[in-house]
Amino acid sequence: MTDVVCHVRTTYQTYSLVTDQELRSSFRQNLDISIQTVRRAAPPEAATLERYAQISRSRFEKGVLVDELIRAFRWSIGVIADQLTVILKDLGVSAESGVHAYRLIWRASDDYTSQLVSEYRRHQIRLDSQNREMKADILSRLQSGTVDKETLRVLSSRFNLLQEQSVCAFRAKPTDSALDVLDVMVQADTALVRSRGFAAIKGDHVVGVCTDPISISGPVAIPHLAHRVADLVRQCQGGAVYLHGPGARQLQP
Repeated sequence: MTDVVCHVRTTYQTYSLVTDQELRSSFRQNLDISIQTVRRAAPPEAATLERYAQISRSRFEKGVLVDELIRAFRWSIGVIADQLTVILKDLGVSAESGVHAYRLIWRASDDYTSQLVSEYRRHQIRLDSQNREMKADILSRLQSGTVDKETLRVLSSRFNLLQEQSVCAFRAKPTDSALDVLDVMVQADTALVRSRGFAAIKGDHVVGVCTDPISISGPVAIPHLAHRVADLVRQCQGGAVYLHGPGARQLQP
């Protein structure tokens, strides 16, 4: 078991926040899946695998990438299947039966991988929903001038926008009937990868903040001018947000 934990630690970097106990528990679960498969001569029922796959929720919440999760799982199944082949041979089980058991385990692995992907999709839906609500709330606070210390903490921890930084505010909307606001949102998210910030849909347009002005290809209007910033972020009382320069606002506690 120590070798298993060590391999995951050294091979899959995004497992850094997963504890050794959690890794051992996962391996025991994978072993249980394999034993059940061999005993019943068939992979576990879909409902059973779906229940097992829920362990991945805590992995995703701790930042484990889905591809590393699947690779780590399939590596552990390979270890189990190889060891089972040796054990069956020592017990005098025929080579044909050993190969059959080996194939069954990998069938169960394929079924379980599908459940992991489904769980990842559900996780992404939950996360996207939470992020949309959070982004809309922060933008509303910026717009109304009710930025508090908690909002600044979220801006720093989730979006890496620090208090001493100036940010540009922007609006973007399609100018071509062939595009809709969702197309603009996708393009804005892509552009924001290169410029720290975030955006959300507000009615028929996209609004957001970023460290540097962004550009979006195609027929999309994106004003960054200071007088348009005033449309998005009103001067707030108490100095929580104030005009810092053309097209920018500086975040203050």
